[in-house]
Amino acid sequence: MTISNCTFNTCNVNYRHALFWAKSGKMHFWNCAFIDCHAENLSGTKYFNYGLIHIEAASTLRNCLFLRCSAFGTYGSSSPSNHSSVVHINTGSKAIVENCTFVACTVGGGSEGGALSSHTRTGTAGTARNCLAYGCSNNFGPANLLGGLTYSHCASDIELAGDGNVVVNDANTTFQNPLGDHYVPMTGPAVGGGEILAWMTGSEDIRGFDRIIGSAPDIGCYEFREPTTYYVAVNGSDANSGLTKSEAKATLAAGYALLSGWDEKLVICDGTHELDISALTLVISNGWTLAGENGMDTTTIKLKKISRNSHKVLKLTDVFSEIRDITFDLNNVSFSDSPMADPKGRFTRCAFLNSNVTSSGGSDAFCRISGTSAPIFTDCVFRNAKIQHNGGSVFWLSETTSWPKIIGCSFIDCVAGTADTAARSTIFAYRGNCEIRNCLFLRNIVKGATDNSYGDAKRNHIVSSSTARTFKVENCSFIDCEIQRNPYAGALGIGAGGNIQAVNCFAYGTTNTTGTANLMTNVYSSGTITFSHCASDKLVPGENNVVLTDANFSYRSKRRGDYTVKCGPTIDAGTNLTWMTDAVDLMGRPRIIGKSVDIGCFELETSRATRFMVR
Repeated sequence: MTISNCTFNTCNVNYRHALFWAKSGKMHFWNCAFIDCHAENLSGTKYFNYGLIHIEAASTLRNCLFLRCSAFGTYGSSSPSNHSSVVHINTGSKAIVENCTFVACTVGGGSEGGALSSHTRTGTAGTARNCLAYGCSNNFGPANLLGGLTYSHCASDIELAGDGNVVVNDANTTFQNPLGDHYVPMTGPAVGGGEILAWMTGSEDIRGFDRIIGSAPDIGCYEFREPTTYYVAVNGSDANSGLTKSEAKATLAAGYALLSGWDEKLVICDGTHELDISALTLVISNGWTLAGENGMDTTTIKLKKISRNSHKVLKLTDVFSEIRDITFDLNNVSFSDSPMADPKGRFTRCAFLNSNVTSSGGSDAFCRISGTSAPIFTDCVFRNAKIQHNGGSVFWLSETTSWPKIIGCSFIDCVAGTADTAARSTIFAYRGNCEIRNCLFLRNIVKGATDNSYGDAKRNHIVSSSTARTFKVENCSFIDCEIQRNPYAGALGIGAGGNIQAVNCFAYGTTNTTGTANLMTNVYSSGTITFSHCASDKLVPGENNVVLTDANFSYRSKRRGDYTVKCGPTIDAGTNLTWMTDAVDLMGRPRIIGKSVDIGCFELETSRATRFMVR
């Protein structure tokens, strides 16, 4: 039986069995991935599990991945302590294992087994060629490939006997995707360290790349290929190759179609490029990068005008993908759903302008983040976002078990709600973790609820949290924001059961229907909100908080859009946090100038050479 090009995810077996057992007939596994699969003896008896794959007949494994897999058994008098392995091969089976990768696998329950081994350790069970084991362990420490087979051109972080075997470790090897589901050696002795085998001619690795790139194959199931950069330019031609700026494609669709391999990049050259989302959603995956040529000030992607729709503008589907140095002008196109949902990658130095979400639902937003998605937004600008429906927000975090981060970002002139509908917040977390750091909220408006039915009126803050989990807000500034139709809310607060930790935050000029609102406190139902080293024009409870008045502080030049506090009680009044080492404020200046950090997102520099204007 041959099993090829299959993925087995979170498969589990119990009590002296294996996921696959080649007992009397041959089994062949080619280009298969086993991810988070486990063989465990949970019966409480002395019996063991052989492993995920147990081989007693002449079989082959080729180009297979075993990631975060385990084999656990209970040691007993009739069960040798080295029986269990992720792939277990009996003596005399003459199995052949070639170009397989074992990463972060575990063998336990009294076992001395490893990623790939035989319990007799006599070297007669079979042959392993070009295999890689990294970060595997058993009860006695690092396990790796271990013994019982003849090993040739294999890589492990324990030295193996045999021809061409090498040691890989953190010092000599860099992996392309060390936190995801790909472990591709980019540097080190595994790259080009394999043996050329007869079957490799015309064959591919587990991702579909040529099995041999260079003079010899890589060790393991992956072949490293240098990532390719492609180009799109307004003066290009879709007949061009796209491989250089002078040979750039003309349209985003043509450039995007070139992306295929891991870690590739599409450079968008200076100018304005039209995107028709009815024909193309930019799905950025496989570690791809979408980058502006010289920054978001010179590269713009502008949406083509279409009718109200539920299309997506962007999707980042893995944590290693990135979009950077681009302005996205959403051109006030009307969306009936979030145009950016559950991104998983990184957004760096991007601007998002003129978004318009008009859904009638209660949880939509410009960007909706849920579950394990943990995108990182760094140095981004969100301007003129309009969330025109009931209960929505510019950012909505729901059930986020990981930690999305919003760092050094500006939310300017964003409006949530309409004359007829009430919105939640600019950023709202429902049962969600989140970290917001060094951010500016300027002239944002939240059109709140007119009554307190279900507590909604007391959730309409600029930034708010509801129902457990942790929301960290550090060194953020809330300036001239407004909560309409709501006497309860303010710049920062919680709904039922929320949890916010506010440190070094600044609020001035933010109002609700009763007048000055500021940072506020816990005003609805259960939950916890703490303020430390915060400044506002109403004193909030907590340690080292200060009051601001027109008489005791001033901006450098509000008229010119410079909101750096040039004098007042916020200078050097914050508490220094661990992330501030080598960090910068919203203007790119050192985050700490003087003995302590300033409160808010701006740091007063000792010279006036640096300028940042908010218009």
